[in-house]
Amino acid sequence: MTAPLLPPEREELRRLLAEATPGPWAERVWHGTDEVGWTATGPHCDISEDETSDEPGCSAYERAERDAALIVAMHAALPRLLAALDAAERDVMEVRRELERVKKVRDQHAHMIDVACKERDAALAALATARPIVEAARALARHVQEHRLAACALGVQPHREWREREAMAAALLDLSPTPRDDKEPGNG
Repeated sequence: MTAPLLPPEREELRRLLAEATPGPWAERVWHGTDEVGWTATGPHCDISEDETSDEPGCSAYERAERDAALIVAMHAALPRLLAALDAAERDVMEVRRELERVKKVRDQHAHMIDVACKERDAALAALATARPIVEAARALARHVQEHRLAACALGVQPHREWREREAMAAALLDLSPTPRDDKEPGNG
């Protein structure tokens, strides 16, 4: 594996690029010779390679030296730059796959949450419907208990119907009937 291009190396490439002749560059073949070189094209290239300038570092030779240094550095860095680009693309693809997986899980959980919310809403609606029934059952249980106590106080044996109502009310309320002796008052 190729070593990554370190930040100081990237900064050096940026420095060389800033000092080189601005692009775009094009390959140039000098007709009638075996020489091949490069030339910058565009409106910023106002000095030909044959001209000189009074500004320091602006002679064609000095520009060619800077350009050559950039070319050498770029050629040396290109394999690592390409490897870094390949690794970054692989990382991006891996992140995209993971994101798709997370989206699927999120969608599954969202569906489960929707189902749970619907079940909760149904349970709340059932509870709202059941609440009056529970209250009626409680009232019935109190009524049966009052009649039973009154009957016991009078020495009257409770009617079978009262026991059935008491059992039904207790079942509705998920209560067990109150424990009784085998002998109820008035049976003795």
